[in-house]
Amino acid sequence: MSLALVGEFGFYGKLPALGDFVSRSLPREQVGIVDEWMRSGLFALRSVSEQWLDSYLVSPVWQFALPAGVWSPAPLCGLLMPSVDRVGRYFPFFTCAPLAAATNGDAGSLWRRLSRIALDLPRVLQEQLDAEASLRLLQDAAINTAEDWRGILSLADFNPTGSRSIWWSERTHYMPLREYQHRGKPDTELFLRLFGH
Repeated sequence: MSLALVGEFGFYGKLPALGDFVSRSLPREQVGIVDEWMRSGLFALRSVSEQWLDSYLVSPVWQFALPAGVWSPAPLCGLLMPSVDRVGRYFPFFTCAPLAAATNGDAGSLWRRLSRIALDLPRVLQEQLDAEASLRLLQDAAINTAEDWRGILSLADFNPTGSRSIWWSERTHYMPLREYQHRGKPDTELFLRLFGH
């Protein structure tokens, strides 16, 4: 089944250019669910290792596909990366958009778009973009797709009404492609896998 974006990317989390949480274009209820998951995950990460920050800071940009009913009535695709605010408080930056079945089109097209955003998203941190500039970057990256899709095998089997989410990172010169499948709602165990190495 082909999937397509049916809305714009919204986001929530911390940005280096700002001193507090930032949220754009996401429903309040969804922000609350994601916030609770990330707060409990950070608490667990700090509890399991004194070197938690070393792992957190070198974590990749994670891409994900979540089935309907996990964080939203619609299935979602998005990205998650480690971040920090202007005064040094660590908290991830999260962005997502709703999905729907597409009657035509290349099944890899959506994942190529997500890959393009994953490559551009670190600019939000490096260039200390504000909320509006970050939103523009996400919208532009979603339009200008990457030419190369590395083909995460389990994405071909992603069921937008199932119970399994898929999380993966891009292959880089210092890190191999990584992929996790997770049943049910994202929990502390998943957060530790993504940010705790």
